[in-house]
Amino acid sequence: MADRIVISNVQPFDGAYPLDLEEAPFTTREWRWIKQLSGYLPGTVQQGFEGGDPDLVVALAVISMVRANKISRDDVAQTADQLADVPHDGARITFQADQEEADARPPEPSGNGNSSPTGSGGSSSPPTGRSANHQSPIGEPTSPTPAISGPVT
Repeated sequence: MADRIVISNVQPFDGAYPLDLEEAPFTTREWRWIKQLSGYLPGTVQQGFEGGDPDLVVALAVISMVRANKISRDDVAQTADQLADVPHDGARITFQADQEEADARPPEPSGNGNSSPTGSGGSSSPPTGRSANHQSPIGEPTSPTPAISGPVT
């Protein structure tokens, strides 16, 4: 089972949509959508995760729906507008991490207040923090490691 975006109580988009960035990193087109919808670039997108930016949440949701053939590429802007009208309370659009991957990851180091998040390298998936049911709203800072690394060019 891969990581996925889960949209609930937002008709007609309810569902779970795979977002496996290990197997299928963002394409140039998807990075364009992230930039257009949220303003982030590959080098700045981590700031959006750390800040819990709802525009970034919407961008990732539409990317996952295009990948799952729920919407077409031509529907990205309209769908993003529809999702942007939904209250951003963390309960409508969530990230669910793969259970096996979650179990295989080493525990996060406990900070002493003197450590700072790293700015490069790290995981190429959204934040890895989880509640008891292994869900975390996208964009909430849950891990000191970067959520997404930019493509190597």
